[in-house]
Amino acid sequence: MSIESGLSVRTYFFWSVASTGFQIHAFILPQSSSDFKWKNIGPGHIEYPLKSSWFRVCEHEGVDIRRDSYYIQEMAIKLIIFDLDGTLINSIEDITNALNYAFQPCGVNDLTPAEVAPLIGEGPSKLIQDVLAKYNLLSDKEALVARFLDYYTSHPTVKTVPYPGTRETLETLKALKMAIVTNKTEEISRKTLKTFALDAYFDMIIGVDTIAERKPSPVPVLHVLSAFNITPEEAIIVGDSEVDIQTGKASNVRTVAVTHGYGKNGFQEKADFVISSLPELIDIVKDEDG
Repeated sequence: MSIESGLSVRTYFFWSVASTGFQIHAFILPQSSSDFKWKNIGPGHIEYPLKSSWFRVCEHEGVDIRRDSYYIQEMAIKLIIFDLDGTLINSIEDITNALNYAFQPCGVNDLTPAEVAPLIGEGPSKLIQDVLAKYNLLSDKEALVARFLDYYTSHPTVKTVPYPGTRETLETLKALKMAIVTNKTEEISRKTLKTFALDAYFDMIIGVDTIAERKPSPVPVLHVLSAFNITPEEAIIVGDSEVDIQTGKASNVRTVAVTHGYGKNGFQEKADFVISSLPELIDIVKDEDG
């Protein structure tokens, strides 16, 4: 297969039949780009916008590219796995209000969105635990989790809104399989998506309570991959926090960091792609002329 200019992002696997056996070895990179940063996303493959007809093969792991013969296969993305809070929707005010309700009996009812945002990402139990630690409280964590969920389940979208471009991005990419993997409960996730008529875009919704493990464990992502019979190389995960990037790495799935959410400064540095708004995702998964 020849490589032509004008292609957008694809995964290119380079492998050789050498003395070490059938292995993936090398990367292909643009010959020149002053502002381009390539990302190693696993043994022998890389993601980037292919915008130049000039390429070079780089040596990797001691492979002699002058000796070994290579075959190039283009693998398109078939599945997009999305985080929810801070990625598709801005829910920080409703989460903050639910926390203030939950902690009211403890004398805490003035948490702000700015204080809560860095705590979001690992589910209700960890969120309550972090607030307890913040105020050095010894209250019953499980009772507070129940109080938080009771309020939040009844008030999930009072202030919540989708991020700009969410619907348009999902509509553009709807030919692909799409799933939600979130550490929000499945019930609240479904309610939220249905409120904004976004639920129909998703083939599967995995919440913190859907299966036995939660992000950053790879189990939820591997569950989705297995359900759709899709390989990790054919999927990407999109999220706004280090938890999402860790989940992708643990699953051998490529990662897209979206910076409009609640992630701590620098979380995106370990991602394979970085976008500042959801519509930028379209260029990652589709050809420029598509």
